Amino acid sequence: MKPFATLLYGGPGVGKTALAVSSFWDWETETKIREGRILFIGREENDALGVPEEMVKRFSSPQNDPMRFLKEFNVYMGTLQKACRDGKGPQVVVLDGATEFCYAFTQGEKSMSDSGDKF
Repeated sequence: MKPFATLLYGGPGVGKTALAVSSFWDWETETKIREGRILFIGREENDALGVPEEMVKRFSSPQNDPMRFLKEFNVYMGTLQKACRDGKGPQVVVLDGATEFCYAFTQGEKSMSDSGDKF
């Protein structure tokens, strides 16, 4: 099967995470549909879906060191991609917290810049 990506867009609490997770986890019967991972960025969480902890990876985005968070995320994704290429990785990866991811990246870039730009 050829890999593809989908961006789910909507306000808080409309079901973006539930829809994405339903691609690998049936929260009503609490059964695995296929091998998958949900990657929570920052403060994101959704315990109501009952996804087992071995299918969850959490990345905190510390305000005082956002580049550390981005490096950890990058290493994890590289490892995950290699596992997928070797046929040992998950079939589905859900990234929850794109807004916090972008914020951490922006803050990290600003902290490394000497431009004096405050915007």
